Amino acid sequence: MAEIEKLDVEWEVKILESISDFKVPGQFLDDEGSLDYEQERQLHDAVQDAVLAGGTPKDFTHSLAAKTEFDVADVLEVLLLDVNVEGVQIERKSRDLWINYTAQATCLVKLESVEILDEDAGDYATHRDTAVWVLDLSGNAYSSGNRIDEVASLRLDTIEGDAPA
Repeated sequence: MAEIEKLDVEWEVKILESISDFKVPGQFLDDEGSLDYEQERQLHDAVQDAVLAGGTPKDFTHSLAAKTEFDVADVLEVLLLDVNVEGVQIERKSRDLWINYTAQATCLVKLESVEILDEDAGDYATHRDTAVWVLDLSGNAYSSGNRIDEVASLRLDTIEGDAPA
């Protein structure tokens, strides 16, 4: 400390008890972590928004609607959504935290499907159904504190479920 004081430079020096307390950009803070209640809530809301409006880089509405085996389908409403966060890694980049996650979401959705019966005659059939899907998700979120500031990416890795009856 005496040598540092002699340098006459305006530095802030903090003495750490352990080298493991020293955090550098790009360093994972832990092998596995967990989200707190508020962060899980924010991730839940982001998944719900993606199921309704799309996600990156894959369009959720197109992928989910394809499960109906109809020509066109739109997810109208998410009736029930249960998001189970399976894995979390937190990475420090500069002063910010990036949360890399994997999750599984079970959702009950109301959708409207259009079946083209005879395209030349303009004959279409519209169906309103509900379906249950299990979605495997991954992505990352940005955090500057105890909350998720933004879900930066949300990828739909796999979809399990049957076409509606």
